[in-house]
Amino acid sequence: MKHLFEVLAITLFSLLLFPFIAEAHPGVGIVADRPGNIYYTDLKNVYKITPDGEKSIAVANVHTHELALDSAGNLYGEHLWYTGEADNRWRRYVWKYTPEGKLTRVLGEHAAFQNNFGFVRDAAFNDYSARREGDRFVFRKTDPARPVTSAIGERQLNDVQWLMSDSDGTLYFSENDGLWRLSTDGTFKLLAANLAEPVSPFSAFEKNRSIFGIWLDSLKNVYVALHTSGLVKKIDTGGIVSTVNKSPLGWSPVGGRFDRTGNLWVLESAFAGGIRARKVEAKEVCSGQVPASEAAWGAGAILLLVLLGLGIRRLW
Repeated sequence: MKHLFEVLAITLFSLLLFPFIAEAHPGVGIVADRPGNIYYTDLKNVYKITPDGEKSIAVANVHTHELALDSAGNLYGEHLWYTGEADNRWRRYVWKYTPEGKLTRVLGEHAAFQNNFGFVRDAAFNDYSARREGDRFVFRKTDPARPVTSAIGERQLNDVQWLMSDSDGTLYFSENDGLWRLSTDGTFKLLAANLAEPVSPFSAFEKNRSIFGIWLDSLKNVYVALHTSGLVKKIDTGGIVSTVNKSPLGWSPVGGRFDRTGNLWVLESAFAGGIRARKVEAKEVCSGQVPASEAAWGAGAILLLVLLGLGIRRLW
């Protein structure tokens, strides 16, 4: 009985604390380099996991939501911080971490959100971005070698969220709970709609902010991390949607990446705070549907525990 009370207390505390923790969304940055190392961010540090499973801090004390790798294996991120209510400003710098472990700054300290260095990159390290202009979103490509920025497509869209670029510059992006593709010829295509289901009552994000990380496998199938559903979904090249992984109770996916041997690494955020990279062996990546009701039952189980805890407290 004592153990039950402890579980209830922890659950209640976590649920009360979670809305404050989740006010700032978790990062989606997780990448895999050619030697097989995995890098991911928890908004405090960037961690490295070697192919042998050894974990260490690669870049300490940096607040970066995204990461990027260039063809030489250099890792890029930023450090973003708030200067305080007196100034009410956001500042940042951009860093580069080499395969040899050398850390340098690519851009020194400057005002944040200037769109002068992004982390959505193709194989040539061209930089892609999307900005609202009136009732339309304009997508742009910046060639860092010149540098020259050009518009590559525009469309009337409601609310573009995360972007991801394939090696050839094909863009994938989320809008509400749908996934779009912008091809290199400038054509848009809605690949899948209504991806988020069900929505957990404990998620800090609404259905239209459900999609976080977007990534590809070697066959060009697209994967999305659905934070509100606790699911990773796959959209194959024929447009068929399936669920390939479900996060354990208390965790929710925010990103993902396949390593060189086909294992899936799911970046997960805990409801009570915390980030981890969970390895799913290639043979364990589900090829069919994970019952959508499982997430609802999990949320229902937590809600039942909360109600029981409140009832017991009233009896005391």
